[in-house]
Amino acid sequence: MNKELLEIAKSVSLEISRRGDLERRFNEQSNVVRMNVYEVQRMLEKAYELGKKNATATQAKKAVQTHEQESKPEVNGIKITQVDGNWQMGTIDGIKFEAKVYEENSEEYGINGGNVSKLWVDGCLNYDRGWDMRARTKKAKELLARLLDYFKVEG
Repeated sequence: MNKELLEIAKSVSLEISRRGDLERRFNEQSNVVRMNVYEVQRMLEKAYELGKKNATATQAKKAVQTHEQESKPEVNGIKITQVDGNWQMGTIDGIKFEAKVYEENSEEYGINGGNVSKLWVDGCLNYDRGWDMRARTKKAKELLARLLDYFKVEG
């Protein structure tokens, strides 16, 4: 979106177009851009329209994801009941869970270097970029393994 905002600013302001960016510079004079009120108003209007367009696209994408997940059958005792961005909520063997799942693995934040950066299983475990409550029982460890396998990405 920053690139789109820069394009809006460049299309309205000749001075920003000549400057070429909206980055902060460590020189007081370089950070000052002279514009008339009309230019500021036009940029704000265009940025507002861009925000509305992006919000509508995001909402549509979430609605599709939610519908796809709702229509997804239960797999290995795991049922997804809600999707909100990267968050997936559901049940595993009737126990509630919430997971923040990404399309790529993360050595730094993911469980075992995987693509799940946050995972809560009611009464069993909690991982928030690190263990807050480890899976201690055999059942909790088995639920963890099944969920990580369910969300796993190859690569």
